[in-house]
Amino acid sequence: MGVWSQAGTVTLTGMAIVFCVLAIIYIAMKLMELALGRRIKAVVSAPCDATVESVVARDSVKRDEAVLVLQGSEGLGEIPSPMSGKLELSVKAGDAVKTGDTLFEIKGAK
Repeated sequence: MGVWSQAGTVTLTGMAIVFCVLAIIYIAMKLMELALGRRIKAVVSAPCDATVESVVARDSVKRDEAVLVLQGSEGLGEIPSPMSGKLELSVKAGDAVKTGDTLFEIKGAK
């Protein structure tokens, strides 16, 4: 009977240790996700030569929300935000932009 009680104790202790290690790893991953989430930044560039027709008039946007409208050779096109966060515009209505010019940056949450 002594062997069974010892084996049961070792198994329970081992399982408790594994559970604690997994919990610590999970907590560390969540903390890293929170820390990195605040530093994420997206830079959006002009897809073609165009003129900025209009821009949003706020400091923050949500994912997939239209930030500005471009008038290119093929017509009007909305440029959406790739993520939610603080908006920093690099252009204003009436500006002419070339392919690759920075239109805006989003900083903040994923």
